[in-house]
Amino acid sequence: MGLTGADPQSRGIVDQFRRAIDHGAGLLAQSGLSLHDVVRITCLVQDCDAFTGCFGLLREALGPASPIFTLRTVTSFDRDDVALEMELTAIHR
Repeated sequence: MGLTGADPQSRGIVDQFRRAIDHGAGLLAQSGLSLHDVVRITCLVQDCDAFTGCFGLLREALGPASPIFTLRTVTSFDRDDVALEMELTAIHR
């Protein structure tokens, strides 16, 4: 699933990451899954240095899960208010 945490009120990557991971958790729950079932996360960002503030939130959200994580740098997004796009892949265990 592809997610963003875009909000016209905030362009901060940490806030957008928090919203995206919360939204992803909600969507996973609708299918009987949780963030602990995630096996791969891909994040697209324009500023890798700014993303460092998200790692604590990521560890907190995933708990003991340790999915493959890829951070990719992009030059731009389709919308100016997007600081990050996230893809989550989860499997039923």
